[in-house]
Amino acid sequence: MSDGISIAHPQGRVLDTAALGLVPGTPLLGLIAFDSEPGHQSPDAVHLHRMLIFTGTDAVPVIERRDGRRTEAVVGRGDIVLFPAGTRAGLEWSERAQGIGITVDPATMSDFVRREMKVLVRGLCCEGETIVHDDALLAVAEALRDAVRPEGPGRKLIFDSMARVFLATLVRRRGVLSDAAAGMFGEDRWRMLVEHVGARLSGNVTPGEMARVVGMSESAFRRALRAATGLAPSAWLRGERVAATLPLLEQGHSLGEIAARCGFADQSHFTRTFKAAHGLTPSAWRRRGA
Repeated sequence: MSDGISIAHPQGRVLDTAALGLVPGTPLLGLIAFDSEPGHQSPDAVHLHRMLIFTGTDAVPVIERRDGRRTEAVVGRGDIVLFPAGTRAGLEWSERAQGIGITVDPATMSDFVRREMKVLVRGLCCEGETIVHDDALLAVAEALRDAVRPEGPGRKLIFDSMARVFLATLVRRRGVLSDAAAGMFGEDRWRMLVEHVGARLSGNVTPGEMARVVGMSESAFRRALRAATGLAPSAWLRGERVAATLPLLEQGHSLGEIAARCGFADQSHFTRTFKAAHGLTPSAWRRRGA
C-alpha cells in the first residue's frame, strides 16, 4: 500500500508540508497544493484517508477509477473526491487543474475525535457519492494552505491549530457517528464518560465506576462499550491513557511525568504501552514532530 497522495507531475506542486518538515500532532498527516497540467493521482490502495479538493475556477473533466470501476465526471471549485482508507482508487484529469490534497490517518483519527470532540465516529461518509461539493471544507482547506505558506516563527504551531480546525470540520460535515455509540450510550452519556475518565486518568478507574457515571449496571456497561468500540473496559481505558499522552508529549513534558499523570505504573510501562499502540516509542514519536 502507498502512504499518501502522489501527483503525477511533481513540478506542479506549489506547497508540500512534508517537504517543509511540518508534521502535525493531529491525524491530519499532510497537505499538498498543486497547479498541475493534465495528470493523475496514482490508483493505489492506501491505509490513509485521501481527499482531493479542487480550488480552480475552471471546470475540469476527470476520470475516476475506484475498485475496478471507471466513472467520468466534471469537477469545479469546491468539488471534493474522497478516497476512504483501503479503497483502491485514482483520478485522472485532462486539463490544467488546481487543488489541495490532504491525507488523514484513520488509526489515530478516532482517538483524536473521541478526546477532542467527545464523539465516536465510525468513518467518513460520501452520502453514496464519490465526488461531493462542500464549500465549508473548501474554505477551511484554503485557510490551512494559506496559513503555512509564509515562512517564519510559529509556522508549525499555526499548522497544528489549523489542522485541528480542518479535522473538526471534516468530522462535522462528513463523519458518521457510530451506530452502536448512538444507540447504546447516546451523545450525552458518551460525553459524560469521556470527560469523567479524562479527569481521573492519574488514578485507578474501575469498570464499576464508569458504569455508574453513565447510569448502567456494570454488566450492561461492558456490553454497551464492547458494542460501541469493540473493546473491553480495560482495553478502552488503556487507549484513553495513551491518547492523553499525545498533547503532553507535544508540550515537552518528561516521560516520567507523563506516565504519572496518565495513570501508567511507571515510565517503562508507559513506553511499552505507547509503542504497542503507535509502533514507536514516546521519544521517537516526539522526534517526528520536532
